[in-house]
Amino acid sequence: EVEAKVPDIVAEGVLFMPFHFADGPANMLTNTVTFDYTVPASAADQKDILVASPAPVATNYNQPVPLTFKHVMAAVNVKVGTVPSGTITSVKFTGVYDKGSYFPDSEEWTNRSISTGETDAKGVFEVALPAGGVAVGAGSNGTSLTTAETSFMMIPQQLYTGSEIVVEFIDNL
Repeated sequence: EVEAKVPDIVAEGVLFMPFHFADGPANMLTNTVTFDYTVPASAADQKDILVASPAPVATNYNQPVPLTFKHVMAAVNVKVGTVPSGTITSVKFTGVYDKGSYFPDSEEWTNRSISTGETDAKGVFEVALPAGGVAVGAGSNGTSLTTAETSFMMIPQQLYTGSEIVVEFIDNL
C-alpha cells in the first residue's frame, strides 16, 4: 500500500513517484510479475512484445542497469512452396491460441486459450491477400505471401489436434 498525494501540477492519468530505492514503493507498482494478453484478430493491429528484466542489484546500487530485451511473440510468415500453376485465394490458421498469460521471470506463456469475445480473433488468423488472390506456379517457390505489416504475431505454441492451416487454391488445369 502506498500513500498518494495528488498536486495540481500533475496531469490527469499521470503517476509520478521517485525511484530512489530498489525495494521502494515505485518498484512495487511497476515490477510486472505477469501480464495477460489477447492477440488482436487483424495482423495490422498485432504488436511485437518485448520484455526485459534487470539482474538483481543491491538497494544502494546507483549505477545504470543493463537490460537485454527479448521478443515474446512468434512472428509467422507464410511462403509459397512448390505448387502447380493456379491462384491462392485464402490462407488462414484456425484453432490456434490467441490468449495467454506471460511470466517475465520464468519467460513462459501459460493459460493459453482460444478467445470467445466479439472482437477477439477466436483462434482464427487470416492472411491478407490482394483482391483476386495471388497467382502462383513455376518460379513461385519461396515467394512470401506476407509482408512485415501482414505477418502474424502469435503467442508461441505447438499446434494441437484441431489446429489447421487452411489454404484455398484454384488450379489452372
